[in-house]
Amino acid sequence: KVRDCFIFSCYSGLAYAEIAAINNDNIVVKNNINWISMKRKKTQRSFLIPMLPPALAIWDKYEANLPVLSNQKYNKNLKELATLLNLNVNLSTHLARKTFTTTVLLGNNIPLKVASTLLGHSNTRITEKHYAEITNDLLEQHVASLFEIFK
Repeated sequence: KVRDCFIFSCYSGLAYAEIAAINNDNIVVKNNINWISMKRKKTQRSFLIPMLPPALAIWDKYEANLPVLSNQKYNKNLKELATLLNLNVNLSTHLARKTFTTTVLLGNNIPLKVASTLLGHSNTRITEKHYAEITNDLLEQHVASLFEIFK
């Protein structure tokens, strides 16, 4: 259950407070896409984020009722999960949100402004400061595209 909630966050970008609060009232359908429509608890900013297929599969698995534990138990179980998997990383909902931003959004060439809006940030500087690390793969991909231009 904890793994599923973590993966849901990796594909939705939701923080713990939003994972704990989400329900069917937060799902809207536009152009045949399920969207999560909520306000960030931290900032009270509204955001709209697509429910990507891996997140939707987990949502459907639990019939729109994610099995969220208390924040303390959730983090404890994430730590145990990391130990079981021999991961040398501190699993947290923040890591899931960062994974969504860097890997799912920015890693797939979603513009920073779009990523910032999806995350419910007030401006792109916040997104840039906390999430916009350039991965080596992304750097190599963009440099390769430059060489394609100059062939």
